[in-house]
Amino acid sequence: MMPPWKILLVDDDPTVHTLISKSLPSEEFQIRSVYDAESALGEVEKFQPHLVILDLMMPHVSGMEVCRAIKTKKKKKKIQSPFTWRH
Repeated sequence: MMPPWKILLVDDDPTVHTLISKSLPSEEFQIRSVYDAESALGEVEKFQPHLVILDLMMPHVSGMEVCRAIKTKKKKKKIQSPFTWRH
């Protein structure tokens, strides 16, 4: 059995975290949730996710800024390009 994919979910809306977490089987995906852009950057380093799901419209720092920072770090690590959305 393959180890679960690590997914970092970044969104300021707790409902989104609940919906996505319940939609993905826990035996296939390990999901770490953060609620702000600043926490996301630190969590990318600690958690080393395979995939980042990122909200574009968050308070204080835009999701696009976080995406750029993650892509810069991605050159050093194997992280899939962040998946972004706007709601």
